[in-house]
Amino acid sequence: MEVDPRMKPLRSPRLAHLLLCLGLLSCAWSHAAEAQTVRVGVYANEPKIFADASGQPTGILGELLQAMANEEKWQLQTVPCAWQQCLQLLQEGEIDLLPDVAFSEERARLMDFHQVPSLFSWSQLYSHEELRLHSVLDLRGLRIAALEGSIQYQYLQSLLDSFGLQAQMIALSDLRQGFAMVHDGDADAVVANQLFGDYHVANYRLSATPIMFQPAQLFYATPKGENRNLLEAIDRHLQNWQASPGSIYFQVLQRWSGEAQRRSIPVLFWWGLALLAALLTLAIGGSLLLRRQVADKTRHLKASEARLNTILDSVEAHIYIKDPQLRYQYANRKVCELFGRTIDQVIGHTDADFFDSETAQALGINDRRVLAGERIENEETNRDRHGRNERTYFSVKLPLRAADDSIYALCGISTDITEHKKNLEQIHQLAYYDALTGL
Repeated sequence: MEVDPRMKPLRSPRLAHLLLCLGLLSCAWSHAAEAQTVRVGVYANEPKIFADASGQPTGILGELLQAMANEEKWQLQTVPCAWQQCLQLLQEGEIDLLPDVAFSEERARLMDFHQVPSLFSWSQLYSHEELRLHSVLDLRGLRIAALEGSIQYQYLQSLLDSFGLQAQMIALSDLRQGFAMVHDGDADAVVANQLFGDYHVANYRLSATPIMFQPAQLFYATPKGENRNLLEAIDRHLQNWQASPGSIYFQVLQRWSGEAQRRSIPVLFWWGLALLAALLTLAIGGSLLLRRQVADKTRHLKASEARLNTILDSVEAHIYIKDPQLRYQYANRKVCELFGRTIDQVIGHTDADFFDSETAQALGINDRRVLAGERIENEETNRDRHGRNERTYFSVKLPLRAADDSIYALCGISTDITEHKKNLEQIHQLAYYDALTGL
């Protein structure tokens, strides 16, 4: 039987090329259909987050987000904004994700957070070295710049009020503006997270002061009730990365800490800080205390503990960690000096071993409030085991939480304000003393 030529298989090269193109277009359309566009608010807070020359998020949190986006098939759309504007855009649903947000109960009512902290930080004051700022009491009458709407601004204002100190707070839209103001003499000091501060301090010829406060856990945030899938994916990646010392998480930390070394003084600080962040992150993720985790890690991490202790021992405040049984798990140099003991003689002991029964009982009440989930800031009056040597401290205590939000310890920072209290009492007495009556 003769076959109709029109029914023969088509072998035209053009047809083969057309089919190949259709196949590639089909794959592209399929990929585009799967990709989720994520609008990311980006403000300048180097080295944590900022936009690169192409407008893409970079820095520690920016690179981590890019890595997540590659695996999750997210299309990141950068939305540049100042910090206060970023918060407003997030609450209005104009952006889907905002990196570098410190958790607070007030913010938790306005936006949603994931569970595993993306980074750890604390606040620090920066000024000209000749100003010689050593404690909060030195801030009386000064002009202090802080980021508008930030937790640092609110906390420092509250701290100054609690000490009865008058100081002028200057609201900033950009942290670099604050460093420039101090450099130019338009402000006396600027408060910033220590990552940003030490990244920029050399450029503005300023110095880091010993005034540190408010350790913070940093997260990515989404509008309230939206984009739950983003938070779940972020938690999954952070938990996996933080459990592996060779992961991209630690590579990014090390790379950006190396950049900071080239910019700031001293050189070893950023190396220790990167390892400190890794160490503390592992402690949270694995529900293990800092000192136990160091013992189980490599010699490299043990060396980082020594650098961390050097940093914390240089702070003129008593810094400590207690477990749920109120036993000391960490104490810096100032705590050991107060107790007259070595670190090995402090670890594992409770306040009953160092203070009289009344003091130990009062401290225990405050500490149990923290272990129940409260963050407290108050004055504490302590006496030694013999009921003598009374000292007054301003203490800030907060719970330390594991990845499942359970509380496994408390962290405290106590500043001795005994002399300050005495000065206030003397001032009060002089203000009301009647030279004629002697009353």
